[in-house]
Amino acid sequence: AFSYAQNIRMTVKSGNWSNKNTWDCTCVPAPNDHVIVVSGHVVTFQASNTVNNLTIEQGAVLTDNGLSNTITGDLLINGTYSGSGMISLTGDNTIIDGTGIISNLANILITGDKTISATAHLTINISAMLIQGAYMITNQGTISVGGNVNGAEAASTWINESNAILNIGGSSGVPLLATGTLHASAPGN
Repeated sequence: AFSYAQNIRMTVKSGNWSNKNTWDCTCVPAPNDHVIVVSGHVVTFQASNTVNNLTIEQGAVLTDNGLSNTITGDLLINGTYSGSGMISLTGDNTIIDGTGIISNLANILITGDKTISATAHLTINISAMLIQGAYMITNQGTISVGGNVNGAEAASTWINESNAILNIGGSSGVPLLATGTLHASAPGN
């Protein structure tokens, strides 16, 4: 469970992200808010968005409508994140967790060190994960990426901790972390 100091904004019904009536605050979530898409709700972007923390509960769907989304804090997906807009995971020392699915045609850009929780069992269909600099991604859970994982520079690092699982579909002829470093020598790898 995550602990958040900022405002928590929860959906009260399905609807457009930019419609204040979709949210419990009767407002549109601000960039520093923790946003929760509640189970049974489908929320659709009408513009690009930035939020601090994003939670998509089991049975909930967030559709980006081809628009970008920046998450500056933690990402917890137990439902479905779908679309074709760029997903940017920024912020340092943040957590990626959940048991849901990201079905997105665009890449996921990672800036800052991240930890994929031991409880994670995420599926990322189609898109690739791109580590945008000298950052370290520490995988403690299970993550399946339909595309590839690659870095922007040699210091881009992916660490698979003990018993962590990384499955990639990859592109034909493009090796995993063609640029960057993969550490997968812990027990259970």
